[in-house]
Amino acid sequence: MKAKKSIVRLISIVMLVVMLFWMLASYDKVSSFFDTGTILFITIIPLSMIIFSNQWSDFIRAISIAMGSTEFTTREYKASLNAITLSMNCVLMSGIFGTLAGVIMQLSYMTMYPESAAAGFAIAGLSILYAMMINIVQYAIKSMINKEIIYRDHDQL
Repeated sequence: MKAKKSIVRLISIVMLVVMLFWMLASYDKVSSFFDTGTILFITIIPLSMIIFSNQWSDFIRAISIAMGSTEFTTREYKASLNAITLSMNCVLMSGIFGTLAGVIMQLSYMTMYPESAAAGFAIAGLSILYAMMINIVQYAIKSMINKEIIYRDHDQL
């Protein structure tokens, strides 16, 4: 039963990610949605904050919970919930930071290179787009953890 639950959860997360990329791929110029520097910026800041706050194992546990593992204590569930919430907040903040930094840089270069304005603003917008895509998956993980905590608390009554 556990293996089936894990496979179903994995398939649902993969379907979510594929659907997000399919939505992007439906536009004519798919390559305009990919920028390696922005992806690194959006992922490295939250991961470094998780490591800095000593919540790496809790974050990994959150992913294990999302894959169907349930052999944890209520305290471990709550610590995992805290780690995934930290990650979500850091992803969103780094997305906003990246967008604002990109817009400010682009505005400062517009007088020198006006022909690159559209491309610069598009890359600035990718920061928040990537942050939202990552957070959609993390919301699903957070919801799974919350559900486990609710059922555990109810069973203990």
